[in-house]
Amino acid sequence: MHKFDNDLSFGRPALLGALRAMTSEQFRELGKTEVAYLRELDGQTLKGLLPNIQLLPGIDAYFLLLAADGEPLMVSDDRESVIDWLETRNATLAVRQ
Repeated sequence: MHKFDNDLSFGRPALLGALRAMTSEQFRELGKTEVAYLRELDGQTLKGLLPNIQLLPGIDAYFLLLAADGEPLMVSDDRESVIDWLETRNATLAVRQ
C-alpha cells in the first residue's frame, strides 16, 4: 500500500481536514508543485477533458493526475504508475471526498 492511499490513519489528519475546508480558489492557489489530486475516469469523460488524447483500445478506466490548479500532469491506465510517478517527485496527493 502506498502512503497516498485513502488511509486517513496515515499522514496528517489536520492537513486533510484543512484541505477539505478550503474553497476551490484556495485549493488552486496551493500550486502544482505542492499538491496534486487523482481522478479515476472512463475514456469518454477523459476525452471530454482532454480532447487531443488518444485512448487505448480495451481500456475502460484511466487515472488522471491533476495539479491543484487543474492542469493535467499525467494520465495512465494504471493507478500504481501514477503513485510511483508522484513518489519520485516527493509530491503529495490530496484526498478530496
